[in-house]
Amino acid sequence: YAPGANTGFRLGLMENFGLDTSEAEDTVLDDIVHIETDENGGIIAGSNPRSVLLAVYRYLTINGCRWLYPGIDGEFIPVKKVKPTSFHKMADCRFRGQCNEGAEYQSNMIEAIDWTPKVGLNIFMLEFDNPKVYYDFYYEHEQNLSNREPEPITAETALQWKRQNPLGFPPQRVGNLPTTKLRQSPRNHANFLLWWVANANSGAALR
Repeated sequence: YAPGANTGFRLGLMENFGLDTSEAEDTVLDDIVHIETDENGGIIAGSNPRSVLLAVYRYLTINGCRWLYPGIDGEFIPVKKVKPTSFHKMADCRFRGQCNEGAEYQSNMIEAIDWTPKVGLNIFMLEFDNPKVYYDFYYEHEQNLSNREPEPITAETALQWKRQNPLGFPPQRVGNLPTTKLRQSPRNHANFLLWWVANANSGAALR
């Protein structure tokens, strides 16, 4: 956000625009999206850096874009002029997310995480310290051996893939990491998603 800018589309924190965030109990955890634009520009803001990203996707959604499922094939991006948009809302639920399950392959996992904020979610929960069992369901091809040879992976590969997430930060345990610690982390404060949950048992901390 450039404080001197007064034309075009301006993205930033609500507090930088002098917008009220008092409805949030905690602006680090509570996502508020604020959009006030016309055809030529305006303000797209959020209560925290993550919410700014969510606000951009909400603006695009209001203007006709859709992300039906992960991956480029699930995208619908119309060619049209943008319309004036006025929208303000704090998320009804502080924690909104999904979790991995079943047979999964690496590119699909990365696409699923990338898709998460596009539909307004702020959490992706990755089960287990090492999710190799779910990768094995796919790469072993046990239900499709007549058509595909097994492609076994090692536990080390699964762990490396887990670290290869598109958000650019290491997995974090919510269950034993207090909110104060999360706030003190300079990188975590600006993360696209609220938490990357590294262990299914930590899910209790999200309720």
